[in-house]
Amino acid sequence: MTRLIRGGFRRHGQYQHPAAPLAAYINVVVGESDPPRSVDFMIDTGADFTTLAPRDTLRLLGRAYGNIDFGDPASSVESIGVGHAGARLIRISTQLQFADDEGGHLAIEIPVAVAEPVPPQPGEHGNWLMPSLLGRDVLQFFNLYLGYHPPSVVLEEAPASS
Repeated sequence: MTRLIRGGFRRHGQYQHPAAPLAAYINVVVGESDPPRSVDFMIDTGADFTTLAPRDTLRLLGRAYGNIDFGDPASSVESIGVGHAGARLIRISTQLQFADDEGGHLAIEIPVAVAEPVPPQPGEHGNWLMPSLLGRDVLQFFNLYLGYHPPSVVLEEAPASS
């Protein structure tokens, strides 16, 4: 059975002009909390790894987000493009759960990156406005289909490699 996970298109942030391109999004449950907490991830085929943006990380981790040491060279990595050049990321292991068309779930255990908030306090500026990104580390498990007439976003579970 081939699993299909459907998403959609929408405009992001400051791109309100009708001619501005739409971004593809997929809703994913992150972690194993009760109740489940989901994040709308923007599909980014250029991102090496899946990254939780500050706004979503704060919602998922609460005050624990403030305790992350982004300056620790053993667990952090520099990245370009997560809201600004030179962003610091920490990778944490978590489960991503995708809901398929049949009502089933596909779970992937993977380290995701958590972006350092810039500025440190939430607001309508800095990388607090950035979306969370679904990168190639997760997309490698799927075939990605984008349709524009009508608009559709589909992740199809890729066959297991032998």
